Amino acid sequence: MQEEEEGETDEFTEEDLDSRIENLREHIRRSREGAPFADESEDSPSPETELRYLEQLKEWEEAPLTTWTQELWVKGYEFPEPATLDESSLSRELQRLIDALAASNIYLEYTNHLSDRALYEHLLHKTLEEPVEQTVDTTPAAWHVDLTGAGSEQDLDAWLRYYAGDDERTYWQESFPDRVLPPKEIRPYDRDQHLPRP
Repeated sequence: MQEEEEGETDEFTEEDLDSRIENLREHIRRSREGAPFADESEDSPSPETELRYLEQLKEWEEAPLTTWTQELWVKGYEFPEPATLDESSLSRELQRLIDALAASNIYLEYTNHLSDRALYEHLLHKTLEEPVEQTVDTTPAAWHVDLTGAGSEQDLDAWLRYYAGDDERTYWQESFPDRVLPPKEIRPYDRDQHLPRP
């Protein structure tokens, strides 16, 4: 049986690879209404690597939508509402949530401007309720959740206030001269360096 499988692999010719890759590319272009995707460049990977990437991309784009709350619930995780927890209990639940996310390849970044309660509330009521493709456990890639990256004015203010360096603040001031930048402030919490990493 093993020899037969190896023989089948040998029959997978370069022409077969090229045809499969082009078919996947065309499928993805149609699904995006002709928009290009990030890997279209002159520095192409090997055909085998590109084929694996395109198959994974196709699977990701066709995956049904879910939420991380639902994905965690399927694994047996449930988290109480913030209002029902005192500060000590909330900190324990927050750590349990962070660990559960990391176990699902989901990692948090830029959280040092938020208290434990504010972070827990944000994760429970916003981050975990956003629709995501149902591929959390099937893709080797890690998800990085930037707690200043949702695009709101509040998030941008937090990034400029607590995380942006002098060069970045100068760039923003020059690019948007009508915008009043918030003053730089020291981050009130020291959580990020202790968070799980891929």
